[in-house]
Amino acid sequence: MVEYYINECNTQIKAIIDITTLDIEDIKAARSKNIFDRAETKEKLLKSFQSNKATLDNELLKIHTNSNTDNIKDLLSTKENQLIVELRDNIANLKELNSKYMKFVMSVNEFYSSLLGNILPQEPTGYSGKSVTSPASILKVDI
Repeated sequence: MVEYYINECNTQIKAIIDITTLDIEDIKAARSKNIFDRAETKEKLLKSFQSNKATLDNELLKIHTNSNTDNIKDLLSTKENQLIVELRDNIANLKELNSKYMKFVMSVNEFYSSLLGNILPQEPTGYSGKSVTSPASILKVDI
């Protein structure tokens, strides 16, 4: 049973990695429609992964509580241990890809925010000095 859930988690993480890789390529090429089209699929995969990971954690906890040893590695087969190492590697790979993707997203966000600020100047309002979306004096029309 443990092997099944580890395999499911690995399969789902690999699919999420593939989608994230495509997202990175599409954000580089400014194909945001493709990213938005895949968002629902990615969200479903993430939820399914979280569910399977929680079930896997529960199964490992059951095995651990019914044993006399403190090391979970000793309770699993060689194949299960290899699959867990693969899962850890896949999660680390996904984390790295997500960091890379986040940098692109932040760059695009900054570009569009500065572009908007140049087209529609904003004035600081209130005590905080924060710029809020309000008509700047340059855009006001006196009648």
